[in-house]
Parts: sequence; C-alpha cells; structure tokens
Amino acid sequence: MNYIKSLTQQRLCLMLAVYIGLFLNGAVLFRRLEGYLEHFTARNGIFAVIELFGSVLATFCVLRLLSLFGRRPWQILATLIVIFSAAASYYMTFMNVVIGYGIIASVMTTDIDLSKEVVGQGFILWTVLTSLLPLFFIWSNRCRYTLLRQLRTRGQRVRNVAGGLCWSGRRSG
Repeated sequence: MNYIKSLTQQRLCLMLAVYIGLFLNGAVLFRRLEGYLEHFTARNGIFAVIELFGSVLATFCVLRLLSLFGRRPWQILATLIVIFSAAASYYMTFMNVVIGYGIIASVMTTDIDLSKEVVGQGFILWTVLTSLLPLFFIWSNRCRYTLLRQLRTRGQRVRNVAGGLCWSGRRSG
C-alpha cells in the first residue's frame, strides 16, 4: 500500500498507459498483429513494434497532459479515461469490433431501446472488474509531482519541457 502511495504521478501514468494501451486494447492489437505476422517481413515487424509502443505512448502523453490541470482534476479525468476504455474494450473484445470513443456517447443516450440492446450484465461486470484495480491506484495515490507542479518548480522546467512528455525513468523531484 505504501508503494502505491509513494508512486510519482509520472510512473502512475506509465502504469496506466501500459494497462490501457496493451491490456484493454489487447483484442484489437492481437488482430492487427496477427495480420503483420501472416506475412512477416522486417518491415511488418517494425510496424508491429511501432503500433505497440504507439498505443502505450499515446495514452501516456494524454495522461501527462491531463496532469497540467492539477492533482484532483487529473484523478477525475483519469478515472473517466479508465472507465471509458474499459467500456470500449468490452465491445472490442466480445463483439469483435473496433470502435472509437464517440460510440460510447451514443450508447449512453436516453434512447432506452439501444441501451437495453448493448448494455447488459456482461458489459457492466466487465467494466467494473477491469476498472477496479486502476481506479484503486488512481485514488489511493498521492499524485505527487504532476506536470503542472514540475513546470512550476525551478530547475525542473527546462528538463520537463525539453524532454517532452516522455517518461525518463527517473524519479522527479
């Protein structure tokens, strides 16, 4: 428990990015990588690696950008990202579709017929179970060293701006 509380916000973003980017998008990544492996060449291998790293890096960058709003807004926004990603992963895993996050908005409308059709017990159970662990990490962490705080701290501004939003592997602060 102390380890979770002592994680820097940057490392927590990396853990969440790996969880969302690889685990929750695993069904889509598996199908796409399967296509690369059918006709494996060095070029397809490079594309597969880029796609894997890209899914994690894109999620990491979004989470780090959200930390510009501060600790509490980051926790709320990261919670929404985790829940929406879990909901999208249900459809990608069990219904074999690739969807964007816009479909979630249309499913969660007041049109009860559509909602009954696609939101059932399996969907709710999947969303709750796949969201529990990341939400526990988000809300039990102190979220030290958000990007906003790092940019306000003298001596860390240049390193964080010059290094971009990529994880440096070092503990900040």
